[in-house]
Amino acid sequence: MPIMRLSSAVLILGLAIVAVYPLLGPAFGTAPVDATQVADAPWWLMPVGYFAAFIGAAGLFIGWARKKEKNR
Repeated sequence: MPIMRLSSAVLILGLAIVAVYPLLGPAFGTAPVDATQVADAPWWLMPVGYFAAFIGAAGLFIGWARKKEKNR
């Protein structure tokens, strides 16, 4: 189903943003990352990543529910 592929891509994109964000510190991760260090990336990047992952997960659930209902 196209909704499953699209949702998977959005979920992976969102999780990739969340996973890469801490590595965007000074010199792109060459310095050790600790609690006092703030990433050089824009502040709004993390919420966008979480929102994209949420949309992807919701789309996967909707696609799964539609597929399950169709097989009844």
